[in-house]
Amino acid sequence: MRSVKWGWVLVVALMLAQPAVAGLEGEKTITLASPSGPAVVIGTISFTKTNDGHDYDIKFDDSKFADHFLSMRPFKCLEGSAQYLCHLPYPYDKKRQIMPDDFADLEHEFLFIHKKPNEYGINMWNGIYYVITAAENGLTGRLHEIDMDILASPPEGGVRYPLLEAEKTEGETDAHWLPVLHIE
Repeated sequence: MRSVKWGWVLVVALMLAQPAVAGLEGEKTITLASPSGPAVVIGTISFTKTNDGHDYDIKFDDSKFADHFLSMRPFKCLEGSAQYLCHLPYPYDKKRQIMPDDFADLEHEFLFIHKKPNEYGINMWNGIYYVITAAENGLTGRLHEIDMDILASPPEGGVRYPLLEAEKTEGETDAHWLPVLHIE
């Protein structure tokens, strides 16, 4: 009898430990936010339930991004008064799928490099990576700083996302323009 009770406790604990991604079906809004200023809606994402998780399709709102030619390549940047966030599309294949315990594909959709408006060029070590978790009304991402130089060459065999292994440091909320990502 005692082992049956502990078995149920283990099942319930495992269910509670897994992030919930229920309710994501359909179109959601993608917003970057700051505690000290207005949020910026950067696009929409549509989720389709699969057996194990969700497939997704993103549509960025190009009207929110300005075109810049930085360090010999084109970037689409969100222009803040003190900081630009320049989108860096992940250059290698993604499945475009999330699982209850794996948001890596989605996290790699929101790679940015920050720069000051008056800086010339762009530095890959000023990377921004939003670590995504399940939230009550969708998904939330917290800004982490990361050196994106690792993306200069294709990942070695068997490694799909070298940034997952790279050192990330949680960014200070007041040091960045839009430190929070919301998908609701």
